[in-house]
Amino acid sequence: MSDRPLPKVTPDAEPYWQLLREQGTRSVQRCTACGSAQFYPRLLCVGCGGRVEQVPVSGRGSIYSYTVVHRAPAGFAELTPYAVALVDLDEGTRAMGRVVTDDLEAVRIGTRVVTIVEKTAEGEALPQFALADGEH
Repeated sequence: MSDRPLPKVTPDAEPYWQLLREQGTRSVQRCTACGSAQFYPRLLCVGCGGRVEQVPVSGRGSIYSYTVVHRAPAGFAELTPYAVALVDLDEGTRAMGRVVTDDLEAVRIGTRVVTIVEKTAEGEALPQFALADGEH
C-alpha cells in the first residue's frame, strides 16, 4: 500500500472513478436537460437540477492558477517540491491536480497541459497533469 492517501469514492463520483480506472479517461458530467458540463461529480446538475451523465473528455486544458508545494502534508513529502494547478479544461470545466514535471519553472498561468493517469499498487487511478509539448 502506498503512503499517499487514496481518494474516498462517493456513490455520486463512482462513474468518474470507474472510467478513470478502466479506461484511463478523464470525464465530466453533462446535464441531459440543459447540456451544461460540471466537475466535480454531483447527484444532479447544479444549473437546472436535471439528471447528469458521465462523458469522456480530452483531458487537455490551460493552467488557470497554480502553487508550488514545498512543505507537503503527510503522504506527499517525497514528492516535494511539486506544483498543484487549477486547470480550465477545454470542455468548459475546471479541475485541480498535481502537475508532473521536472521543470517547475515551466509551470505558468496559461500553460497547456494534458491529463495523465497514475496507476497505484492498490488498483486505483490518480488523475494528474503533464505539460503538453508544443501546445499554446
